[in-house]
Parts: sequence; structure tokens; C-alpha cells
Amino acid sequence: METRRYNVESLIAFRRRMHSNPEIAFEEFETQQLIERYLASLGIDEGSIRRAAKTGLIVDIRGRGPPSGEDKIIAIRADIDGLPMPEDNPNLSYVSKTKKTAHACGHDGHTACLLGGIAMILDHIDSLPCNKVVRALFQPAEENVGGAVPLIEEGALDGVSEVYGFHNWPTLKLGKAMITSGPMMGSYCPVSYVVHGRGGHSSVPEKACDPLIPAMEIHKAHRELISSYKSQGLNVTSWLPNFHSGTVANVIPDTTHVEGSFRSLSLGVLETFSAEFTARATEIAAEHKCHVDVSIRENYPILINTPAETEILRKIAQKVLGDDNVVSEGVPVYAGEDFAYYTQKVPGAFIFLASGRIGTSEDPMLHRSNYNFNDDLIPIASQLWFELVVDRLGLVIQ
Repeated sequence: METRRYNVESLIAFRRRMHSNPEIAFEEFETQQLIERYLASLGIDEGSIRRAAKTGLIVDIRGRGPPSGEDKIIAIRADIDGLPMPEDNPNLSYVSKTKKTAHACGHDGHTACLLGGIAMILDHIDSLPCNKVVRALFQPAEENVGGAVPLIEEGALDGVSEVYGFHNWPTLKLGKAMITSGPMMGSYCPVSYVVHGRGGHSSVPEKACDPLIPAMEIHKAHRELISSYKSQGLNVTSWLPNFHSGTVANVIPDTTHVEGSFRSLSLGVLETFSAEFTARATEIAAEHKCHVDVSIRENYPILINTPAETEILRKIAQKVLGDDNVVSEGVPVYAGEDFAYYTQKVPGAFIFLASGRIGTSEDPMLHRSNYNFNDDLIPIASQLWFELVVDRLGLVIQ
């Protein structure tokens, strides 16, 4: 009798090893090799694994059963990078060994869950038609860099008809899920401006042109602009919390720097905001005989779940978790995700799977220094990916 490939204890051990060795965007070389070794242990040959986007992997798993219907490829994505921040979990035996780097967003868990789904599929590979392919995407650099773009450019979606992904959600108790059609996650756009004045001694301010004054007025104008959008029913949020001006108490500085972000769930608003905010900032700076440089760029677009694929993933989640445990309340959210680039190219859907520990008051939210992925989600998410393949590719369970 052939040994089953799916083994949750092995997946937990993998996840914890990955957790203790986090690597940031496009530096996930050891992570890439760790995933390759695990794939090899599952019996996947080297010819089915391709390195892409520097530290990512594109893995094609083709069925071995008789052909059925049309040729089809579906893609499932997991992000693999850590965050450039320290971890504060001193009691963990597998705490990060890398200074100022942590898996504080659960990408170690996402990776383990996709590997678990692959293992389940391989346990039934002879029942998957040979003209059907599961493409596993192990994507680098999700955190602020957008590793999805080079992975797509290097063929991640070639021939793919549908793409799916998930993120763990630790403030919702394990066993639930959130998904909605249309906007699922917001666009993320860094915003900054620099007001240039003329510095001088604080005893003679009339001989200087203090950039702090127009910078504060621009900040106020920004809040008024965002409030006007909200009053129009637009789903936007924006905050400029980083405000820096001067270094010495008796010196009027030459410049004032302000930065933050703009996020939206409404299509087309970014262009309007960029034009209106830049115009107002320029006007205010000129009134104070200063000038301003404004920078607004779209880092990630709005993540749009396509309708048909949303319903497919919703029904699969209901099969795994129960009808009442898959809800639309709580989404969309303003947080950004570069999975948005995938659904710009092919139909697809993204879901939040609850990972909050049962019996605790509240788990730390993502990006907290004491966050740690809940291993109890691994069998649930693995089963989700397996059931998706059963449904979309006609895998027959013997």
C-alpha cells in the first residue's frame, strides 16, 4: 500500500521551520529551497518545478487519470515573504532567528497550507484527468513590493482559466470564513509631500519662509478632501501620520516632510484624489511663498473578486466549514494585497480564513510583533484547496 503524502505533523514542522527563518522580499532564497525540498519529498519531479521572479516557484501538477473534457489549468497562490520587523514571541521554540525579520503576517502558514493541498491532491493523482493541471504559485515579495507582477510576467498565469488565494484572519475565530464578490481588498497608495521654504534663525522668523505653516494647512486640506469623498458615498480612507519638520529648537527648517497612504474600495477615485490634492497643495504652498512636491502612486490596485469564481470558492468553503460559517459581513477591507494583479488578468477569487485560536480572548492581529500563525488552520485550508480541485478539475475520490 502506497504511503499517504498528506501528513499534518510534517506540515506543521515545515511551517515552524519556515517561521524561524523568515526572509524579506526577493531575498527568500532559503525559503525557496525549503519549499523545493518539501515538494521533492512529496514525489514531485524537478521538471514540474520552475523558479521564477527571482525567489518564487511555479509548480505544475498534472493528473495521471484518463483525459476528460477540455484541457484546463487552475492556479492557487501562496505568498512566502516575511516582514522587516522584529518578532516578540520569546516563549516560542521556533521564534525568528533572523534579526529584525519576522513572519508576522502568516505567509509561513499560507505556504504550508498550499503544500498540504498539494499533498492531498497527490494522494489522488491517478484520479485527476491527465489533461487537468493544478498550478501552485509560491510568490515572493507580497509585502509592499508586488512580487505578483514579475511572477505573472514570467508565465504564472499562462494558460490559466481561474486563480485562487487566501489570507488568514486572526481576529475571527477558527472555523469561519469571509468572502464577497467585487472589491474584496482596497488599493494601497503611498502619499507624501515635501514643502520647500527658506530656513533661518528662529529669532528672526520674518526673514525665513517657514515650510511648517503651509504643511499643516495642506494636512488640514487633505482631511477635508477625504471627508468630502466620504460624504459622496465613496469608500476611501487616508491618513498622513508621518510628519517631520526640523531638528533643532532654534532653527526654522528649509523643508517639511509628510507621508502616509490613500486607500480606496471605489474604482477611479485615486485619479481624482491625486489631481485635486496636488492642486490644493500647490495652491496653499504658493500662498506662503513656498513650493511643494507631491508624490502619489498606486502600489496595489483594488482586489476584485470575479462573481462566478467568488461563488465557486464560497460553496467550497461552505462544504468544508458549513453554510453558516461562511459570511460576507466584515469584507471588503481597506488593507491591500497584490493578489489583485492576478484577478486583473484572469477570473479568480480571494478569501479570508479565520485563524483565531479557540479558547483565547483575542489573537494578535496581522503585522503585530507577537503574531504567530495558528497551525490548526493547516488541515482546514489544505482541505479547501483539495476540494477546489475536486470541483474545478474533476478529481474523482476513489
